[in-house]
Amino acid sequence: MSSSQDAKSPKGPESPENTSSPQAKSASPEAGPAPLAMVPLTAEEIREAGILPGTHWTQQPIEHVKEDGASTIGSISSTTASLSSTIFQYRTLHGRTYHGDVGTAESWEPNDQRHVDAMELGDFADDFPNAEVIGTDVSPIQPSWVPANLHFEIDDCNQQWTWNEISFGFIHTRMLIGVVTDWHALLCNAFRCLKPGGYVESMVSSAYFHSDDGTVKEGSALSQYHTIFWEAGKKMGRVFKVFEDDLQRKGMEDAGFVDITVQDVNIPFGTWPEDKKAAEIGLWVKIALETDLEGYFNYVCNNLLGWKTDKTAAYIAHVKKEWNDPNIHGYI
Repeated sequence: MSSSQDAKSPKGPESPENTSSPQAKSASPEAGPAPLAMVPLTAEEIREAGILPGTHWTQQPIEHVKEDGASTIGSISSTTASLSSTIFQYRTLHGRTYHGDVGTAESWEPNDQRHVDAMELGDFADDFPNAEVIGTDVSPIQPSWVPANLHFEIDDCNQQWTWNEISFGFIHTRMLIGVVTDWHALLCNAFRCLKPGGYVESMVSSAYFHSDDGTVKEGSALSQYHTIFWEAGKKMGRVFKVFEDDLQRKGMEDAGFVDITVQDVNIPFGTWPEDKKAAEIGLWVKIALETDLEGYFNYVCNNLLGWKTDKTAAYIAHVKKEWNDPNIHGYI
């Protein structure tokens, strides 16, 4: 399940003109606490969580499954830092790079080119050429060729935002699952920085694979998917159950937003749906994740579950096999 939620700031009349440039930033806050140390889950913690051991996946045969494909559906010193040399001093874990030293961020997603290529980067700035658009991330992985009205800054959204009050007309966050430590604090920051009548929009995805017909079976790779991330999130102090715990809506309400709207969408994986549009969505979502599925699991499996790379690779192979099986009707 993917959940998109937006809300309006009540501090004034709604106005389409509230998309002007942000104001200058205020003084930087004190540095936040250091990221949690990478301490793997104990064997007891793994058993209690119901996570199958890595050896389980190396012992299971990978039977060939004819992959679904496009042919079945047709063609289709402050928290904002300059790009100093230290920002490019990434951590290298099992051959992949992760951000190094910005704020309190504890990133489970890699920041190397392979992972960047797997991400969809839509340009809001192209659609709104008269607005000044600012993108933030904890690593300098953004493209160098961007519209003139767009620029990127290195920032950690978990720290106190240093933008002045009423700076923005629109704030968008996307796929911060496993990133945010406190959704209430995040959305309070957004509320403070919005102009009167401005909007905040947040979109996250669940990690829980469902099937209405029981084809996502207990003990399968897909049935383990959410458990692995949920337990890793507990260890990292990051929330992966954003959708399940309704943290976006609750955080917006607590921050003082009004006119909150929620749109929940089931997202199929693969081309198994009979509906052509749903099948096309399922294909593209599967392709996007398969491009670097290793990147998503490398950190949590190797460093927090204590798996060797061969066990992680075996689990990933089983996930892909199940995604490509037209008889397994999984969706999130």
